[in-house]
Amino acid sequence: MGDIEDNREHRDPAKTPAVPIDELVRVTDERLATGNDEEQSRAWLFALFDQLDDIAEATKNNLEPLVTALDTTLQNSSATIGNSATTDAGNSSNNANAGDARSRIISLIADALFPAAESSKTSEPSASAAIRELMLNPTATSLDYMPAIDVLRAHGLTICR
Repeated sequence: MGDIEDNREHRDPAKTPAVPIDELVRVTDERLATGNDEEQSRAWLFALFDQLDDIAEATKNNLEPLVTALDTTLQNSSATIGNSATTDAGNSSNNANAGDARSRIISLIADALFPAAESSKTSEPSASAAIRELMLNPTATSLDYMPAIDVLRAHGLTICR
């Protein structure tokens, strides 16, 4: 996926062939398989979330195989992401069937990383709930980053407003 930016500058997108998604699906299944390190599985999900626009562009929006793989793998290997991946398994499978493929992938990743059931266990808003909301709705606003800014300021860094 790293060559996409370079290709944008040198090729006509309409004439650029789609990158097959099969290898990404295979590696995703492998990285999220039961018995793998939870931290590495979470990192892979964050990477998929972060690179989703490039993946969609490279594959010419052929994201359905990735939706299917994520839906199946996340439901079958809840231990991979702590038991939280299937805490809300009903919602995960519902999300996998609603909206466009990109939105469904985001919903599956958000459900796996920050399950709604876990986020709502306390009456006070949690960081997990806020992050989940921002993943599901990138236009939402949040000031949850402010404690990090305060830490940086306490260490003498100047943060412009």
